[in-house]
Amino acid sequence: MTDRAIRAGRETDAERMIVHYLPPHSPFRADALRENRPLERYEYRPFDYLRDGGDRELVWALYLDELRWVLDSVGVLLENVDAERAVITADHGELFGHLGLYSHPTGVPHPRLRRVPWLELSATDTGSYDPRYEEPDRKRAPKETAKQLEYLGYR
Repeated sequence: MTDRAIRAGRETDAERMIVHYLPPHSPFRADALRENRPLERYEYRPFDYLRDGGDRELVWALYLDELRWVLDSVGVLLENVDAERAVITADHGELFGHLGLYSHPTGVPHPRLRRVPWLELSATDTGSYDPRYEEPDRKRAPKETAKQLEYLGYR
């Protein structure tokens, strides 16, 4: 995402650009990617793991690690695009068992889902990063896409 956004920022004269990162959405992959290993159940389906009585502190730590991981990428982006005004925010919060609810169920007006950060700053392209973006394979098989959506929690 970062590489594509930097490339788009440098190659277009867009008035606005919205860059939507998946993390810290589950699955929580940061540790597994760093360790080059398959996801554990508590990483792959963390909220199912919690519903089944799993360790809340473990999942919370994974969530925070996932957030730090994506914010590192956002930092690279902000150092490699020009923007008078850049906003860092989220599309929703997460529930970790509050009122017996987990993840971000649709239609639930819980404050922990609705209150999200809003940070305004500026960005300057220092040229410190050379993006390595490759166009995606547009002929991706529907089965692969369905599997990817399943991994993201869309059953």
